[in-house]
Amino acid sequence: MKALAPVTLSSSLCFWLLSVSSLCTLCFCNQNSNHAPCIATERLVLIQLKNNLIDNANRLSSWVGNDCCSWSGVVCNNITGNVQEIHLRGPDDGFHGHCHGPYDTDDELEEASKQMLGGTISPSVTKLLQLMYFDISCNDFGFIPIPAFFGSFQNLRYLNISKSQFSGEIPHQLGNLSKLRVLDLHDVPLAGNLRSKSLKWLKDLQELQYLDMGSIDLARALDWFQGKIPEEICHLSSIQIMDLAHNDLSGNLPTCFTNLTVISGREKSSPFILYDELFQNQVLGSASLVTKGRVSTYDNILYLVTTLDLSNNKFSGPIPDELVSLLGLRFLNLSKNNLTGQIPNSFSKTGMLESLDLSINHLNGNIPSSLSSLTSLSFLDVSYNNLVGRIPTGPQLQTFNESSFIGNKLCGDPLPVCSPNTNDPRGTDDEHDESDGIDWILVIFTLVGLIIGFWIMIAPLIASKHWRNAYYHFLEGIWIKLQNSILIIFPCFRRRKPGHEVFSSIEQVQQFDLSQYIYDDKLKGFHPESSSSEASSSTQNIRHSDNKKA
Repeated sequence: MKALAPVTLSSSLCFWLLSVSSLCTLCFCNQNSNHAPCIATERLVLIQLKNNLIDNANRLSSWVGNDCCSWSGVVCNNITGNVQEIHLRGPDDGFHGHCHGPYDTDDELEEASKQMLGGTISPSVTKLLQLMYFDISCNDFGFIPIPAFFGSFQNLRYLNISKSQFSGEIPHQLGNLSKLRVLDLHDVPLAGNLRSKSLKWLKDLQELQYLDMGSIDLARALDWFQGKIPEEICHLSSIQIMDLAHNDLSGNLPTCFTNLTVISGREKSSPFILYDELFQNQVLGSASLVTKGRVSTYDNILYLVTTLDLSNNKFSGPIPDELVSLLGLRFLNLSKNNLTGQIPNSFSKTGMLESLDLSINHLNGNIPSSLSSLTSLSFLDVSYNNLVGRIPTGPQLQTFNESSFIGNKLCGDPLPVCSPNTNDPRGTDDEHDESDGIDWILVIFTLVGLIIGFWIMIAPLIASKHWRNAYYHFLEGIWIKLQNSILIIFPCFRRRKPGHEVFSSIEQVQQFDLSQYIYDDKLKGFHPESSSSEASSSTQNIRHSDNKKA
């Protein structure tokens, strides 16, 4: 029986050694052959995709032979051989991120146009069941509609069809892409080719981290009626990058962005992991974003970027406090709208805001003092508003150049020195951040309330004698109780009782007030509660006896 234990241990050990050996063999084979062989059915799908595309620059010349996993722009799973990624992005100018210009010369633009794919997208591409990454951005598909069958990709994590000259209604079938983490539908600026009447399809994209719908006509979307952000967007809690610029949106700025857990600071930002499988993963490595007043490309630190771009719309009204107090937001762009009112004084010292663009609006008042306390702020533009007063002093505001403040009535470093009569040298503080105007609505309601309350008390007394008598008796009773309470609390106010004092002169008698006493023969003394006439007579008798003695 004792020999069974080693036998059992040896069997278990052999099993683990076999597993490790197989794993090492798999790794070794994987290193010697870069990928598993291409699946024949998926190779045919890629051939059909190629046949439907117009390729004037012969970019797909490598799409020949049996090994589709070695074709340019195609990435397969190293173990299964399934196609996982298709990279067919067209050219851009390499600096500004423009797909369709501006280029330095017409020849460069013509050459770039040749590099752009055209034609149509074959529906057979949906047979690539393990496709997770699909990029056909920066091409020219001649303003055809976005194919509705894009919503049939079961495992798609990344979809980029931006600036590829699609047009028409955005298909609601995109809402079926429940695993999507990056969605880029950005249209060519000022073109307005794409539009949407409803954004309810966004509600199922709960894993979405990156949403770019810039330059899309959303003004006619029913969800945006009266400028309200659709509830579906407010529930995309994982969003880190959201671009809704150039959408012709109007109404007040929404406050529901506090529901976005990463941007609000309740959760930390995380890498854009598109998929993570054995021996193979894909992380979104770079993206071109409009931040700090220019197009910037973020590579290694993309996962740290949290941005909200609502610029170039028609939003009006004040800036909500909730929008500038998002602790996880790094880049906020509200430029080129019709915003009014004062800049909120709700900027948090613990926030991570690096870039704030409020230029070309109708904001008034002073620059708030809380803005000057943001040590992380590296870009600020409040130019071309109606701001007045001194620029607050702080660790950051004086480091910006004059262009950040021009187009206002501001003064102080870095602008010219303020005149001596300029008030509020530190900018707007918490105590003076509100408007000094009179609230006439409050005044009117107060006066109406006073008038109504007054007549509710007086009208019954005027109309009824019985009510008047009852009211007067009530007041008299209160007055008597009040007198008694005072006499109990302060005994010194009580009237003195007569004693056996002896008056030596008439002056002492005159100084003693006998109007409230009478002389009682039976009591042989003065008795209070006597009438004034009796008291006067007694006084005269005392005076007469005093004259006789004299």
